[in-house]
Amino acid sequence: MDIIEEAGRRRQTIVLDSPDVAYSELRDLLESRMSFDHVHEEKYYNDVEEGKIKARLKTADGFDKFTSEKLEIHLTIDPGKDEMELQVKAMLVTEYPEKFSYQSTVWYYAYRSLYDKFLYGSVREGYEHAVDEKQIKIFYTPPYSEEDEKTLEATGAEIIKKDNQTEAFNVSRSLPERHYGEKINLCSLDEDNVVFLDCDTVVGNNIWEVLEGDFEFKARPAHRFKDDNAWKKMFDKRDRPYLDWMPNAGFLIFKQKAHKKIQDIWTDLVSQDLEFQMGKVNHHEQYALALAVSDLKTHEMSEKDHVFEYRDEKIPDAYVYHVDHAAGSNMINLVKNYAKKLKKW
Repeated sequence: MDIIEEAGRRRQTIVLDSPDVAYSELRDLLESRMSFDHVHEEKYYNDVEEGKIKARLKTADGFDKFTSEKLEIHLTIDPGKDEMELQVKAMLVTEYPEKFSYQSTVWYYAYRSLYDKFLYGSVREGYEHAVDEKQIKIFYTPPYSEEDEKTLEATGAEIIKKDNQTEAFNVSRSLPERHYGEKINLCSLDEDNVVFLDCDTVVGNNIWEVLEGDFEFKARPAHRFKDDNAWKKMFDKRDRPYLDWMPNAGFLIFKQKAHKKIQDIWTDLVSQDLEFQMGKVNHHEQYALALAVSDLKTHEMSEKDHVFEYRDEKIPDAYVYHVDHAAGSNMINLVKNYAKKLKKW
């Protein structure tokens, strides 16, 4: 029996002096100059239309007769930009022999696990901490408090204080107007790729895998609209390409600076009356996001990528768990918001 443990992932963009020979030089480095026991080219594709070379390589390096390290290397070479994007997934594969009866007992598994941990602990440590604390940025918006700020600083992440970006709006007729389009703050980041997580989410697995693929924007659909004229009218009225699903904004991925591309239009749309509401809940910021990303190369997350626990979804070993839900019911707030609308008339 083999036990496969993912030790870590790495992603890096390398500037190339000679893109034409970069792939052959990488192959030579892996096959001739590094100590891998085996290097296999699983896939090679010369994308003539995009002018890119894409390949997938696998390597294996045995530590002893029971344990080996395996790498999966995905690469894209873009001669137009003189760049190579590398994605590497590392795994430790341990064979648990079953030749003798004692080798199928619990104590033997425990012994082998401890043996591997002590013997190959340094290998695992080499792949840990793929994300530095300072790569994590927390947007801190009003109302401010000294106690909250100290708690956030204790995380080691970079704290970015931001003012409210829009006028207040309510996500439900039964809630006070206390939402300000806070997610738009992510568009101010200068990084090429941005992963956004709400504070009511929990990361349960290494999310590098969710970032893989050719897309600019990725999210899980919160709702899909089938033959909904009001939803379609919202796109037609603003001359936007049609998107038949609304993203859940609790876990968002932007690549290739797509978040910068939509900054102005998303901000503008959040400030508008979009003349659309889904039931009693007004996902105003998400309606605006759907309009803003509709001309990007989008990809839908799966249930395992983003689990909606507030809908009682139970999926083991998932990447992100969304544990809370914003909309509630309170008769006092419902009356207050209704009264405000009456005053405008």
